[in-house]
Amino acid sequence: MLWPTVFSLPFVNFPPVRMPGFPVQITEGLFLLTGITWVIFLALRKSRIRFSSFYLPIGFCLFALCLSAAFSENLRVSGIKLAGSVYLLGLAVLSFNIVDSAAKFRQITHAWLAATFLVCVISLASFILFYFDRSNPILLLTLSHYGSLPAGNYPRIQSMFFNPNMMVNYLNISLGFLLLAFQKRWLSKSVLVIFGGLFALTVVFSVSPGIGGILLSAGLWIFVEYEKVKPLFARLALTTGIAAALFFFISTIPSPTTFPRSFEPSPRVLTWASAIETFSANPVNGRGIGLDAGNVQVVVPEGSQTLGDAHQLWLSIAAQQGIVGLFAVFFLMFWFFRGILPLHSSGSSVRLALSVGFIGAFCYQGLTGSFEDARHIWVMLGLLAASFETELSR
Repeated sequence: MLWPTVFSLPFVNFPPVRMPGFPVQITEGLFLLTGITWVIFLALRKSRIRFSSFYLPIGFCLFALCLSAAFSENLRVSGIKLAGSVYLLGLAVLSFNIVDSAAKFRQITHAWLAATFLVCVISLASFILFYFDRSNPILLLTLSHYGSLPAGNYPRIQSMFFNPNMMVNYLNISLGFLLLAFQKRWLSKSVLVIFGGLFALTVVFSVSPGIGGILLSAGLWIFVEYEKVKPLFARLALTTGIAAALFFFISTIPSPTTFPRSFEPSPRVLTWASAIETFSANPVNGRGIGLDAGNVQVVVPEGSQTLGDAHQLWLSIAAQQGIVGLFAVFFLMFWFFRGILPLHSSGSSVRLALSVGFIGAFCYQGLTGSFEDARHIWVMLGLLAASFETELSR
């Protein structure tokens, strides 16, 4: 019941349906249909609600969102945003309740990987078209502007996403599923080689700091899986992953267009500072969900831009929801870390795959991007929570 909606997760960069006050993606209808079907199954007693402490952090997040919307500087905008945020929390609850067996986890893994493969194929096509048919209209959807990066004779791929950073955030979770399929031998060796090559090309030409999260997740997975049989290799992989994560995070601090000739803070750092100012002015409830976390004027190679996004998950929540929202997200993280630590290979490989995705996509990439509104993040959180409650074989 959930796999078509999971498959649709990457399909976001398409003309939306205009609703009063906000746009809605066509694929959102699949999630709503899945939710309605599940409710019908509940009414017919063919399904049941799973009771868990998972609802505590979800409820706390909902409370923070409602409080921020109630005291917002713009009640209309925040009210609309609240509806969207409740929908995202609902995705986590829906995923948590529907995926309750090893067979369903395998079905979801295949759906997620099938969608990821399509993302990578489109990325390959975009790469080829960039060099052989640069005027092709398809590239208007699949390629991104360079942002603060120096413009050059290279494509910056976003595939079916709004931007490359969001794509790499999704691919960070996909990596866990790909490693799971490799371990379980759910895909043939030839398919894995092709898939891995396409995946690597897509990640590299995103030119995103989120690449550090993917390398960190890979290092963690290798360390856990091979620590006992190949300890030197495992430690080298973990060290490489951590070093890569540090490198990509540090690379976001200086402006890429002036470094190393001179040091100037990057636009991302300026948005962090602006979000901190917003939080300082609205420390309890924040400015209001749906409102800009900051306001920064920057000049990039492609022209002047106004940046309102915090480009950092916790600063974005702090600016919009204040200390209440910040506490809610830290409580959410604590709840998950309590379930996944210590990482070890003696437990479920499904849980390990989702855990390294959580650490890389949510925790690490949250340092350089505001991904709290990404559908795939909340589906992943629901699946990870479900893995705590479900008996899963390795």
